[in-house]
Amino acid sequence: MSPLDSGGPSPTAVDRVADAVRAEILTGVLAADAPLREEAASERYGVSRHTVRAAFQRLVAERLAVAVPYRGVRVTSFDRATIIALQQLRAALEVEAVRIAGERYGQAWPDAATRA
Repeated sequence: MSPLDSGGPSPTAVDRVADAVRAEILTGVLAADAPLREEAASERYGVSRHTVRAAFQRLVAERLAVAVPYRGVRVTSFDRATIIALQQLRAALEVEAVRIAGERYGQAWPDAATRA
């Protein structure tokens, strides 16, 4: 099967490392403020440090990690005010999603939208 047949190109080594570390951050395996070490990740994933560095920079761009000059890369940590603001944003988006669904479907929502 060619990359075109599978719906797109195969993930690169950078993609695979970024995906793996992202999953560990989002599931809590890597705690807030945990250091992300290039050398350890390079050994763990069997890739070059350059590949790991590129993957970490992708996570920095996504704001899941923070790069501090001369101090390395760490998992992002949110203060209380930021967490509250994010939760308020999420609540507002969920209310808006329900409003839009109500306009679109009225009283007859599809089963998939009402399943828990």
